[in-house]
Amino acid sequence: MCQTFGLPSSVKYESDGGPGIAQIMAFLMGSSEALKDRYDFMKFQVFQWLIGATDGHAKNFSVFIQAGGSYRLTPFYDIISAFPVLGGTGIHISDLKLAMGLNASKGKKNGNR
Repeated sequence: MCQTFGLPSSVKYESDGGPGIAQIMAFLMGSSEALKDRYDFMKFQVFQWLIGATDGHAKNFSVFIQAGGSYRLTPFYDIISAFPVLGGTGIHISDLKLAMGLNASKGKKNGNR
C-alpha cells in the first residue's frame, strides 16, 4: 500500500507516517470488489491480532491493477506470529504491538487478551 499512497517504503509503519487501517479502508471503497475487500481486510486485522502477527505494515498489503484501471485487494502474505517467542526469556505478550491500530495513537498496543 505504500506505493498505492505514493509513499516510500521507509514509512511502511503507521507510527512512521504510513497508511493505517482508516486510510486503507477508505481507499478500498474504490475497489472493484469494495465490500468483499473491506470485509476481508478488517477480518485479517482481527486475525493478525489473534495470532500475534505484529508486522502487518503497509508494504504487506497490495492491490491488483485490472484492465481499465480498476483495482482489487491481493491475497494476504508475509504473515508471522510472535507467539513462538513469547514467554520465558522472549517477548512478553503485553509488549506486542500491531503495525496498524484502530485508533490514531502511535505504538499500537494489542491490548489485553
